[in-house]
Amino acid sequence: MVGQKYGRSETFTQEWLFVTASAYEQPHAFCLAQPESERVNPRPPVDHCYLAPVASRCYSHGKQETDEEFDARWVTYFNKPDIDAWELKKGMNTLIGYDLVPEPKILDAALRACRRLNDLASAIRILEAVKDKAGPHKEIYPYVIQELRPTLSELGISTPEELGMDKA
Repeated sequence: MVGQKYGRSETFTQEWLFVTASAYEQPHAFCLAQPESERVNPRPPVDHCYLAPVASRCYSHGKQETDEEFDARWVTYFNKPDIDAWELKKGMNTLIGYDLVPEPKILDAALRACRRLNDLASAIRILEAVKDKAGPHKEIYPYVIQELRPTLSELGISTPEELGMDKA
């Protein structure tokens, strides 16, 4: 089709395939298969921007999850009996990505999942991530360790401080 005559003095070229919807044309008006020289409103100069319809989404119309529901969802996730190492790491990565420090009951379930998988390294990484998430709030990490102390003792997991990893 390219190069054929269409009863005009011009040939069908790539210029004909140009689609435009500029600020000078009516909204949502597209000029298809029309050479630029025949357009009612030619393309605006390069310094003008292209106006495209923008799709907006309303994310506020859903039910807001309470703190208790959030905690229960993550405890249930980590308490799955068939959880594998990938799911454990994916869950912790997602959980640490939130703008919060996970509750001790969520961390308890995650540490027990590490024990079921015999993955001591992930358990220590979880504790390191919690310390990092606590940031400048020095009272959060000791509180979490205090709450997790019975679980850590039961599972035989040492904290990064007990292993000397905080001195590096």
